[in-house]
Amino acid sequence: MTKAEWYKQLFEYLEASRFRSSFHLKQKNIDYINVKGLDVIRQHAQDFIAKREAPAFIPNDGKQTLTQGCTMSSGHRLCTDRSGA
Repeated sequence: MTKAEWYKQLFEYLEASRFRSSFHLKQKNIDYINVKGLDVIRQHAQDFIAKREAPAFIPNDGKQTLTQGCTMSSGHRLCTDRSGA
């Protein structure tokens, strides 16, 4: 399957979805796209994804959790305890 065929299939699927097809651009957004051009919009999207998407491999994954007895862990429990005790 070529990239063009994949996109065609994807957009046909999305078009058939009642939920997805309920979203429409407002005129303000359409005007912005027309002024900036689709190439600039695509670059903005690529930049946004590159900066905001989580990396595929996180070197310290699983090591962020505070250990029992750690001062920060105890303080966190105190701050999040809603019982007032």
